[in-house]
Amino acid sequence: MTLSIFSRGFLVSLLFFCLAVQANVGGESHLKGLISSLDTQPSNLNTQQQQLIYEESLALLKEGNSYREKAKYYRGIINNFSRLRKEQQEQLNQYQAPVIENLAELNSNQLNEQLTIWQAKLSNTNSQIDELKQRQYRIDLDVSENHQRSGPLREQLTTVRAKLEQLEFGVLNEVEEAERVRAQVNEASLTAQLAMLELAAQSANHRNELLQLEISLLQHTQLAEKRIVESVKNRLSLEHRAEAQRLSDQLAFAAPELLNDPIVKNLVEQNQLLQTELSALFEQSEDIADQQEEVNDELEHIKLTFANFKEQVSWLKVTRSYGEYLREQISSLPKFKAVAPIEQQIIEVRISKHRHQNLLYTQRNQSQRKAQREFIATLNQEQARIFNKHLKLNQQLSDKYLLELDARLFELARLKLDYSKLNSQLNTINQEANQELFWTADVKAIDLSFFSDIRYSLIWLFSAQQYSQLSDAIAKLSWLWLGWLLLVAASVAYIYYLKKHWLKGYLQRIDSKTGNITRDKFSYTLANLLVSAVFATPVALFIGSVGFALMYEWESSFARDLGDALFNVAIVLWLFHLLQQFCQKNGLLNTHFKWPLVNISQAITLIRRVVYVSLPLVFILNLCILQTSQPTYSGLARLAFIALLLWVAYGFHSIYRIELPVNYHLDIFKAPQLAKKLIWGAAISIPLMAALASAAGFFATAFTVYWQVVLSFIIAAVFLLGYLLIHRWMLLQRRRIAFDRAKVRRAEMIAQRQSEEDDPSSSNEGVIDSIEEPVIDLDTISAQSLGLLRAALVLSLVLVLLLSWSEMTSAFSFLDNITLWESSSSRAGVATVDAITLRSLGSALLVFFFAVVLIRNLPGLLELMVLQHLSLNPGTGFAITTMINYMVILFSIFSGFGLLGIEWSKLQWLVAALTVGLGFGLQEIFANFISGLIILFEKPIRIGDTVTIRELTGTISNIETRATTIVDWDRKEIIVPNKAFITEQFINWSLTDPITRVVLMVQVKQGSDNQLVNKLLQEAVDANSLVLANPAPEIYFTEYTNNGMKFEMRVHVSEMRYRLPMTHELYTLINDKFKANNIEIAYPQLDISLNP
Repeated sequence: MTLSIFSRGFLVSLLFFCLAVQANVGGESHLKGLISSLDTQPSNLNTQQQQLIYEESLALLKEGNSYREKAKYYRGIINNFSRLRKEQQEQLNQYQAPVIENLAELNSNQLNEQLTIWQAKLSNTNSQIDELKQRQYRIDLDVSENHQRSGPLREQLTTVRAKLEQLEFGVLNEVEEAERVRAQVNEASLTAQLAMLELAAQSANHRNELLQLEISLLQHTQLAEKRIVESVKNRLSLEHRAEAQRLSDQLAFAAPELLNDPIVKNLVEQNQLLQTELSALFEQSEDIADQQEEVNDELEHIKLTFANFKEQVSWLKVTRSYGEYLREQISSLPKFKAVAPIEQQIIEVRISKHRHQNLLYTQRNQSQRKAQREFIATLNQEQARIFNKHLKLNQQLSDKYLLELDARLFELARLKLDYSKLNSQLNTINQEANQELFWTADVKAIDLSFFSDIRYSLIWLFSAQQYSQLSDAIAKLSWLWLGWLLLVAASVAYIYYLKKHWLKGYLQRIDSKTGNITRDKFSYTLANLLVSAVFATPVALFIGSVGFALMYEWESSFARDLGDALFNVAIVLWLFHLLQQFCQKNGLLNTHFKWPLVNISQAITLIRRVVYVSLPLVFILNLCILQTSQPTYSGLARLAFIALLLWVAYGFHSIYRIELPVNYHLDIFKAPQLAKKLIWGAAISIPLMAALASAAGFFATAFTVYWQVVLSFIIAAVFLLGYLLIHRWMLLQRRRIAFDRAKVRRAEMIAQRQSEEDDPSSSNEGVIDSIEEPVIDLDTISAQSLGLLRAALVLSLVLVLLLSWSEMTSAFSFLDNITLWESSSSRAGVATVDAITLRSLGSALLVFFFAVVLIRNLPGLLELMVLQHLSLNPGTGFAITTMINYMVILFSIFSGFGLLGIEWSKLQWLVAALTVGLGFGLQEIFANFISGLIILFEKPIRIGDTVTIRELTGTISNIETRATTIVDWDRKEIIVPNKAFITEQFINWSLTDPITRVVLMVQVKQGSDNQLVNKLLQEAVDANSLVLANPAPEIYFTEYTNNGMKFEMRVHVSEMRYRLPMTHELYTLINDKFKANNIEIAYPQLDISLNP
């Protein structure tokens, strides 16, 4: 590709402009000098700003230099492309494949050494080819991204130039001069980056072609190295066979008369055994080599498929029908390799090595050698020669056997590593495929070919080959599995015996105790739950054990899939049997949770019908769904899935008509009937929508989503069961507390009746009833506890559901491709543009939703979990929960708006302006808000305090951000702005000490006995039960008045609410005592003088 005259002139002018700007602002050394000179100056705000700006300018300068280097490289590619292509082509034409000289003359050790060397070379060549292909993919990706990057860069360059024009004119201070330098450097860096992108786009084809030539040369090398490795392996295999034949020939000699001796016979048998094991190792080496070659081919296939997939997945944006072809490519990939058998072989080889080393140690110790020498002394010369030859052969075989074991360990370790690499790459490509292809059709919509797929599926299902593999897999089961299955079968028979002869009576005994407060226990509920789980297990355990045993038969895919299907059927069957145990006459729901037996029986009858029809469909679905490369997937598996969904939807519709005693009250609806219709409507419509999606070709999507829905339903059912259990425990505790209180009241009534019978002349006159201690209302406890329990369980359920759905986050990555708007931000002086996608909006809404849920339920959770266990002053707990709520609100606002691209750096000036403006316009509201914060921290008032402000007296009932609520003695709620408690004077009667003093006046007639009056007043004070003894009451004769003698009583009461009752009681006592002692109260007197 050649550059036009205009393009050449444009690029040259850009580069010269960059050099001119760089010369104007100085180079890297100049900027470093400026920064160093600022380090020597006194530190202040001005020098710190300059130093920061110059450091940013230095970073921008280095960035611009890197862009210029890349542009120089791309320009060199364009200018020298013809020469570079010619050189690459000449290297490709002159390539000569390497060879190994004298391969036939090498022994096994030398062949193993050569094999290791050439395998390492082949691995290095493969890595180089992968790296070059990745560079090619990167070039193609950069070409498509360069246009998107150029637009924002040109906008930034325009902004920087406009700012630079403003700074060019006028007198600049030191900071503005530093900003001018930074703007010039930034302008040069942006210009260099644009030039680099332009050259990168123009040189892309050249670079791609040169890389392809280099890949072709490496592929020639790869092919030659593969041939060398193959030839070395073949030669090594021939050498192994020849060596095995030589060893067999050497074992053919023996003196017949020596074979009768145990020492000779044992030695010959050992040699024969070693020769047999060596031959087996040679054969195993060939098998491992074949497996290694197969794995390498599969790895190459996976790499090629993955590269093509990443390139072709972009075509989905043009046509969604291409997804079926991509899924076929993914399904044609190799299957996962089982690493466990390789690990088992490694363990067996290590055991064989350890066992043989112990045998060699036994044979070559001093006592064994002495016995051999004594035996040789008894032989003639020919016999001794033959025996020594056997000894030497035994030593050679043993050493060779150990070397081969080490070689097998190395080969198996390499094979295990390659298996792990293959599985890892399969996981990667499957995750990528699930992410890109999740919302695309994986099969054709149902048409006439669907019925031919079903016919093929039935032929596949009932073919003799499948059941031949199944019989072979069953025959290979270990005796441990067979013993386990027999044990499970015996357990099933025993549990059915208990169910027939023991279970019914046991549940009836528990039922007779349930509801009786003196005999009922929560342990009975737990026992019923445990018994139900145990008696629901037998059949499911047996089927699941059979399936689990077949799941690990890696050699038979049909047996493995059959085991997986049986295991899933066992899970469904166990859940149904557990529910059936719950719903029986004396079961958990009826006896312990008090659900109506009629409704339960109707529901379990319908569920039984649904489950028994669904079990064969679940079995067929799980058996056929893994056959993604065959019509069984799109035929029989899809048919079973659609039939299952339609049957489940019918079952939910039938159960919906039964009035189950489930609470459908949701705070967001405020209408139980609406919530019920929405929940059951979703339960019925979701299977129908999944069936329609599957029929339209979105089988994998429908199956995955519906499986997550079913899993969420099971999780919600578990949480509902937990709620019902805790609710029953709380109900038992409440009934037990009420029963204990009733027993105490009954004992008090009996004791009072007994005392009245013992003393019939006693009278209640003059006796003051004791103040009854306030008792917490049990209904209030129950309502609050259940509310907190529901809040805690709902939050936990939401978190668990999010965790279970987190595995599908990659499936919703398409939301990142839907851009709603763009947000610009500045980082380190560089402007960047971030796209706000539909996923960002969903995440922000999720943050706000969690914030609302947390704010509504956090105070109760804190009170239940933390605050009630701490010894806090009154009002401290409220202050803590309020401040935490404020922090949650602020955090959710910053997080949510941050996800929407509205960062604090953009909001701070708006917030500052609004603060100033609203501070004048709404200064009273802001004053009350700040006063509310001060009240929460300083706590001059707390909830429950009795205060007097503005001639208003009452009890604090609530403290909000703007105002505080006071309930006065008339039960009227008075709203007082928070500012009043900060700026005005008020009285808090119970801030530090609730004890208050009451001053009462009594005036008697002139001439009364003041000593007698003082004594009577003291007796009345002492007789008052509401007057505190400490501080001690005081009585004073204060003054003479025109009407009589004035006495003052100063007494204390424990709480504000006792002031009036104490005053009433004290004046009543004083009045009675004055009447008894003829003391008269002084009345106002008026003397009238009449002048004649």
